[in-house]
Amino acid sequence: QAGTWLLIINGDVTGSRAFKHPYCLALDPQGNIHVGAWGSNTINVFTPNWGTYVRSYGNVKRPSGIVIDEEGYNLVSEINGDCLSIFDPQGYKVHTIGKLKFPHSVMLDPKSGCLYVANC
Repeated sequence: QAGTWLLIINGDVTGSRAFKHPYCLALDPQGNIHVGAWGSNTINVFTPNWGTYVRSYGNVKRPSGIVIDEEGYNLVSEINGDCLSIFDPQGYKVHTIGKLKFPHSVMLDPKSGCLYVANC
């Protein structure tokens, strides 16, 4: 069965934070859409209703996965950074977990609180 397009985000962002090569996405507790873009090494945030650009954050090395907890903390796997970066709800990096090897994806189990990372 064919679906219906609800929203198309064209990434109307300019400059060094331009929306290039979107790769991963997640929803925050407010419903905003966070999109990791490989080409700009940023996370771009858009509103849920019209896909309006809100802001960009991070200086991440090829974001390959995003998960956002119920408090709004963002966990971003960086495939070229060999790490997992943790951002607060305002987009400031608060912690980095290193010594990973090409982390491709990240998942948080809301029931147990366990964090899973697909790592080579």
